[in-house]
Amino acid sequence: MPADYKKWIKEMRAQMAEHWTEAPLPVVNVLWCKFYGPARSDLDNLLGAVMDAGNGLIWRDDRVSIIARIEAEWEKAPPAQSKILMKVFHELPSL
Repeated sequence: MPADYKKWIKEMRAQMAEHWTEAPLPVVNVLWCKFYGPARSDLDNLLGAVMDAGNGLIWRDDRVSIIARIEAEWEKAPPAQSKILMKVFHELPSL
């Protein structure tokens, strides 16, 4: 993997870890992502990077047996306003 990609994954994982403090989920019902930024990437590559960053942190793995449904969209924005919104839908464990 290129050094820039590894750096991005490390930074993304750090941001994810600020918001996700539980054990990795065994199943995700839906992963929803919205990307804002310049038109320089393929949507599948953007989504793949987010999924790589969340592996072992938010979800156990990004296999289809763990994350069976993904929704993604992109909206053009200036580079300074680039961001990613992400929602993870999952069932709460029974008590």
